[in-house]
Amino acid sequence: MQELFVMLLLLQTIHASLTQFNKDRRSPNIHNIRLAGVGATQFMGRIEILGPNGTWGTICDDSFDINDATVVCRVLGFSSKYVSAYERAHFGKGSGPVWLDGLECNGNETGLEQCISRGWGRNDCGHDEDASVACGFLVQNIRLAGNGSTNSRGRVEVLSPNGMGATICGSEFDPLDAKVICRMLGFNNGSGIAYYSDFFGAGYGPVWIYILGSRGNETHLDQCPSTSKETTRYQYSNAGVRCGVAAQVFLKRDYKHV
Repeated sequence: MQELFVMLLLLQTIHASLTQFNKDRRSPNIHNIRLAGVGATQFMGRIEILGPNGTWGTICDDSFDINDATVVCRVLGFSSKYVSAYERAHFGKGSGPVWLDGLECNGNETGLEQCISRGWGRNDCGHDEDASVACGFLVQNIRLAGNGSTNSRGRVEVLSPNGMGATICGSEFDPLDAKVICRMLGFNNGSGIAYYSDFFGAGYGPVWIYILGSRGNETHLDQCPSTSKETTRYQYSNAGVRCGVAAQVFLKRDYKHV
């Protein structure tokens, strides 16, 4: 009987410890978030949150991923589509405390306090590990730019509501994606050539989207089942198009019919 009592007491202690651990892992209430840093805009920048003492600080990039970035952008009022997560102080190092570390969201939360973290100020990070985001926006317009560009050919750049330009990663870009872009540009036959590997030169600013995944029958890029990633390794591999010609894929100076 005494052994049973000891076992029940032990289980009760373990349960209480786990409950407290989960409470400790819950992120604190966060009411103010802003984007800052070198090249920051209303859509992208280093994440800064207002701490309990009224001081702005940053979030460490340990475990920071696209799910965490999605929640940050949702809190800021932006679309949860076309979101990117950046590590290693992509928009420059912040100052003040590193307020959050080990942030873990599943992507469906409406606030950071619903995510797991180590709590206020508990971290082993420096500001060279500040996390950043680029939040999504519905495409207002697209343009063709770059070396040798015309009204029917060039590097594809999408424009945000404030006129900020961003590029599309060329790694997975294909004629179906080019077809939709050409249709948006007024080439109603929907045919076109898909270029990648910076055929029209590297762009500037963020890579807005990594994989478009168009089916070819869409009338707007926002209808494509796109995918974003939490990396910038494709930053200098920008997609381009040439509209009004048979569908092909250009690999730098060579091309193949598809």
